[in-house]
Amino acid sequence: MWQGLRLKTNEQNQFLGDMFEFFLDNGIKQSEGQFFTPLPICKFIVSALPLAQKIEENPEPIKAIDYACGSGHFLNEYAYQIKPLVEKQERDISDYYSQITGIEKEDRLAKVAKVAAYMHGQEQIKILDADALASHSEIRQEGYDVLVANPPFAVERFLQPLSDADKEKYELIQATGENSNTDNIECFFLERIHHLIARGGVVGVIVPSSILSNTEAVHNRTREILLQFFDIVSIAELGSGTFGKTGTNTVVLFLRRKEKAQKPEAAEHYRNRVENFFEGDEDSEVYQDYHLIKAYCNHIDVSYEEYIKLFDQTSLDPLSNLLEYDIFKDYRHDFDQSTEIKNLKKSNVFKKKKEAEQSAELDQRFIVYLHKIEKEKLYYFILSHEQESKVLIVNAPSTSKERKRFLGYEWSGRKGDEGIKYNGGDTVNDIITPLFDPQDLNNGTKINTAIKRNFIGEITDPLPEHCHYIKLTDMLNFSRVGFDKVIRLNPLQDIETQYPLVKLGDAIETIESGNRPKGGVENISSGAWSLGGEHIHPTTGRVDLRTPKYVPLEFYHGSSRGILKENDILLCKDGALTGKIALLKEELNNERAMVNEHVFLLRCVSPLKQHYIFNFLFSQNGQNLLKHNITGSAQGGINSTNLKEIKIPMPPPKIQRQIVDECETVDQETDQARQTITAAEQTIEEKVQVVINAGHEMKNIDRVLTLEYGISLRKKKRISGDFPVYGSNGIVGSHNEFLVSAPCIIVGRKGSAGEVNWSVTNCTPIDTTFYVKLLDETTTDLKFIYHMLKSLNLPSLKGGSGPGGINRNNVYALRIPVPPLDVQQQLAAEVKKLEAEITKTQAVIDNATERKNAILTKYLRNK
Repeated sequence: MWQGLRLKTNEQNQFLGDMFEFFLDNGIKQSEGQFFTPLPICKFIVSALPLAQKIEENPEPIKAIDYACGSGHFLNEYAYQIKPLVEKQERDISDYYSQITGIEKEDRLAKVAKVAAYMHGQEQIKILDADALASHSEIRQEGYDVLVANPPFAVERFLQPLSDADKEKYELIQATGENSNTDNIECFFLERIHHLIARGGVVGVIVPSSILSNTEAVHNRTREILLQFFDIVSIAELGSGTFGKTGTNTVVLFLRRKEKAQKPEAAEHYRNRVENFFEGDEDSEVYQDYHLIKAYCNHIDVSYEEYIKLFDQTSLDPLSNLLEYDIFKDYRHDFDQSTEIKNLKKSNVFKKKKEAEQSAELDQRFIVYLHKIEKEKLYYFILSHEQESKVLIVNAPSTSKERKRFLGYEWSGRKGDEGIKYNGGDTVNDIITPLFDPQDLNNGTKINTAIKRNFIGEITDPLPEHCHYIKLTDMLNFSRVGFDKVIRLNPLQDIETQYPLVKLGDAIETIESGNRPKGGVENISSGAWSLGGEHIHPTTGRVDLRTPKYVPLEFYHGSSRGILKENDILLCKDGALTGKIALLKEELNNERAMVNEHVFLLRCVSPLKQHYIFNFLFSQNGQNLLKHNITGSAQGGINSTNLKEIKIPMPPPKIQRQIVDECETVDQETDQARQTITAAEQTIEEKVQVVINAGHEMKNIDRVLTLEYGISLRKKKRISGDFPVYGSNGIVGSHNEFLVSAPCIIVGRKGSAGEVNWSVTNCTPIDTTFYVKLLDETTTDLKFIYHMLKSLNLPSLKGGSGPGGINRNNVYALRIPVPPLDVQQQLAAEVKKLEAEITKTQAVIDNATERKNAILTKYLRNK
């Protein structure tokens, strides 16, 4: 039935998506934990790899693999993108297609992938129905130049089908136990990349963000493998919502296999060097690679001269100065409090020894402890320090609306209109997203191009939105006792301060979270307030009580922790708002309240110190510290141990008072600004209602204006330009041409249908919108019409399936007052003054956080 069928590029994506949904609806499911990869993500990842460079540098066809290929979308996209690059080199594309391999364990999905390759004219692609974690005669070890994949995760008992010989090939087995029922299949797929990818090979792989932050042994060992054998070129957050119903946060790891084919290779060479350092085999002044030790000492702010005394040491006496550094004081405390040492001190054998002998034994054990932990830290510092290029970090926006704009699509679950909906048009070729330009995959303003340039060592300046560079050494935390190789996307920055740094655990008397009654609080309508992360306003630092939740009074009275008092600090400990804080003022009006298990309550004996700590943690530096301490799976969180270890500058009370007073002044001005804006908005509404109720002539809207369709940009090259492009959700991009002259009214047609926007700039409305054209400009004021349309609640006209839309004939049937032109203009002029006041006042609110940051910087920085 497929004979002779070939799909055009602009048709293939929608057809395959529909076909894939058909197979799913008829019983074919992907492996548990593996998600259908949306086509925009496939395009983004493949186009971010340096494929042109790989093809140009290799006279033979490069080899590519997707070891969890599902229905083959990555493979088809890869083949599609390399075709013009291969043809430019005047080579035979079929030779390259024959070097593309897909592996899929689900046999029916493997068949779908084979059919897809055939329909695209890529029948040479090889699809293997096999377990990608197992050995296979047709899979080359270290044989692939490119790997792109979205491997499964959270699959139970996945190790059971593997043979003992295959299991022995995985170092991760040691971290899980051979008979373990671990479901961390994503970790094994990452180690599998080490088996498959050739030296210098490039990788784009989607994994849960927990890979970076989970502190379990198997995740820790996975990160060790990445750091030992790969350069981390870029990490791109995708956030939740990327894969439809799942809320799992994901990242894309862009990796390059370390190229040097030296024996031993870098990972083993530097492990040997570190062992030599600590064994004291060479004179301390002429160490080979001594500059790496100096770089490490500089990074952790410890004297090089004192640090090297640690090497080949059998006594603590020469280390007296080294042990005065905070990190070594922490080591000593951790050592003394360890179960092993406590049990040793209780043992009869130890108690029978003389005091000098006891002291000597403890010193020897402490030196062994120091050597073990510092060897590990120095080794991974050197590996990360030797990566010459910085890591390009792509941070996904925090809000749902911004993430949809970032991805360029959203998922619809509405019956009859399920599936992916693109921002900008009907197909992936119309999509508007900062990730890539479907009409120009080398668009220098897009994120994929910045990543591709980082692969080949080019610095992108200026960087696209959401991007920044970080040294790999700054993404690892070497300042803690426990070294778990957590890779942080928000690196800790030095705080410029003249005051001592104090741990929060020492500065705050109470750090505790609350709980909630069994069965939750959703059906409880009265009692004591239960405050969670949703009650912490992310930008104002205030408690937001618009969504009430309660616990029974008997539960509240029976709780021993989390009971709130006025001026307590609330800190969100997990979820999307992790690290956001609020200061509880008078919002509760003395009503009973407690925090739930997702929020920390922070309380100091000194109210002054408490207000200072709140302002510091709310500042940019404070938020950076909190983000740097997020660990765990999924969206991660902050545990109490990490929170207590955070160090903040602690000025004397006089300086704390000045900081608190000036920040309070900013808060008062911000509160007044909000009141002013609320009053102005109420006045505008009242003035509009006065005109509406004044008895002026009423007319159907179709006698006053027409709603013209915006245009489709799908066939036009969207480039960075001077004119905004309007979609249903507001501005969605820019263009070098414009359709409508300013001022103009844009009305949402699909999606956020009925939303009315006013543009003071020449713009291009797209086909998910209408723009307003007046029938008689001599008798009708455009701004007056804008306020009349706003008053009609047009979103209530939304209908249809999926995201829904409005029919302009339904709008035309509505009636609005049309007073004489001078009355219209008078209303427009009065409202314009109020809007100018709102804009001016809003600036006070928008600048509040920056002003507070400046206050903290002024008082805390070094003189």
